[in-house]
Amino acid sequence: MKLCGTCNTHYPDDASFCSKDGLKLMSFDREPSYALGTVLDDRYRLVAFLGAGGMGEVYRAEHVYIQKTVALKLLKPEITGSPEAVQRFYQEARASSSIGHRNIITIDDF
Repeated sequence: MKLCGTCNTHYPDDASFCSKDGLKLMSFDREPSYALGTVLDDRYRLVAFLGAGGMGEVYRAEHVYIQKTVALKLLKPEITGSPEAVQRFYQEARASSSIGHRNIITIDDF
């Protein structure tokens, strides 16, 4: 399955670009866990699916009150039941937020 991370349109595996916006499609073995437009914690609206790894998914999101664009990394729902995985996620956030460099993302919220 292939997916356009901007408009969330699904395509067959042989497609390369989105017919709606022309962007390169991403390959996935399953659908993203959250629908675009979903508002999480009454603050972050999911705008585009950016990618996935073994433990989580990354979305472009917008803070609904201050209209700031952010990257939102979320644990996959099936992982949240694992205390060890949740602890690794917390550790990653702490480690990333302790590094102050212009080429490294800033953690604004957790």
